[in-house]
Amino acid sequence: MARKSFSPEQVVASLRQIGVATVEGKSVPAAYKEACISQQKLRDELLNGEMLEKPGL
Repeated sequence: MARKSFSPEQVVASLRQIGVATVEGKSVPAAYKEACISQQKLRDELLNGEMLEKPGL
C-alpha cells in the first residue's frame, strides 16, 4: 500500500491547527484527532526524521 506524502505546507498547517487547539484547552490527543493525524503516525514520522528533513540537502 502506498504511503501518502504530505507537503511541507500541509505539515505546517496541521501543526498550527494542533497548536491552536491545545492553546484553546483541548488535550493533545484530541487536537491530533481533530487534525486527522494519529499519534502513531506522528511518532513514526518523527522517529524516521521525515518531518525534520530539509529538502535539497
